Amino acid sequence: MNHRSYDLVIVGGGCAGLSLARNLAVADLDQRVLVLEPRSHYRNDRTWCFWESKSHALQHLVSNHWNEWLMDTADGEGVSHRSYAYSYQAIRSSDFYQDAQLAINNSGKCELRLDTSVTHFERGERDIFVHTNDSVIRTRAIVDTRNDPAIPLQKPHLYQCFSGVEIETDRAIFESASAGLMTDMSTDADGFRFRYILPFSGSRALVETTRFSPSPRTVSSLSSELEQDLNAVCGHAQFQIKYREGAILPMGWPQPKKVPDQTGRIVQAGIAGGALRPSSGYGFSRIQTWAELCTRHIRQTGLPCGHPPQPGIEQFMDRIFLQALVDRPDQGGVYFLQIARALGPRRFAIFMSGKAGMFDWLRVAWALPSLPFMRAARKTMLSLGSAS
Repeated sequence: MNHRSYDLVIVGGGCAGLSLARNLAVADLDQRVLVLEPRSHYRNDRTWCFWESKSHALQHLVSNHWNEWLMDTADGEGVSHRSYAYSYQAIRSSDFYQDAQLAINNSGKCELRLDTSVTHFERGERDIFVHTNDSVIRTRAIVDTRNDPAIPLQKPHLYQCFSGVEIETDRAIFESASAGLMTDMSTDADGFRFRYILPFSGSRALVETTRFSPSPRTVSSLSSELEQDLNAVCGHAQFQIKYREGAILPMGWPQPKKVPDQTGRIVQAGIAGGALRPSSGYGFSRIQTWAELCTRHIRQTGLPCGHPPQPGIEQFMDRIFLQALVDRPDQGGVYFLQIARALGPRRFAIFMSGKAGMFDWLRVAWALPSLPFMRAARKTMLSLGSAS
């Protein structure tokens, strides 16, 4: 039986899959690459944000950036940061999708196939056969970026669940120079919650209701809370909803699938592969770093690689912080404000970007309340000891 052959098949054309395909297309490698995506078309369904201090490969896609950001609690306690060294940047998914497709189409080596679902893989002696809803594809290697919502997580863990809308108001009510990263932080019977507000202009903004929950909360279950937040933010101003977005992001360490193939021919990437920062849920910058690393690895070896492991000290401190949040969600607002105050604007951006050094971690440890974090550290060490 004849099968169309590729050097690499990327399963899933979301952020991770398209990021890798775009990098491979721009690098102009002698690799035949196919991206398989079940969606029949792309739409604006995400806003990806990150801190950056310099120009980067996706600079042309940044729709807005902010040099000021705000965090506060429902009690009115807050921290406002301003940094000209780092800016908080936003990229609309629609712009990213269009740019990636353009790079893929212009490459001559990469191909994106929409409306195609993968059913299973079949390992041959030398190649792997990818079975889809309408064909069988032969490939040397696979990068599987599919996100399983039910992926099991190692403890401690939480889920970042959010529902949001981009709105346009009939008058200017937003301070467009400042991003509201975590505002109106509070805790109720359902856990820790806050508002996320990205003002694109005085009359247009993305407003999200976000919860850190021990179990996944559906986007629809947050609809009433989002409505309350919109009323609180807009006051007497009238608004129109331009588009909606929402997701459930795992804040924890995904347990990797046990893949019998140990030759490096099948690699997991994206959320299920550990792309998200466990303690924050940020992942866009980490995905771009991995896509560049994977492209270099393919150039050198012909085979892809997964996300690099989280540095040991960062992983250990993230586990302690998550454990403290799990133990005392009512103190979440206090913890985040104390971290922001301890680090200051520039170091806070570096810290949130996953580039913190030992000095940053020491400042954070010194600023946070000792007793709950000592308890969290003890639980963390016990759990790591039992796991080993």
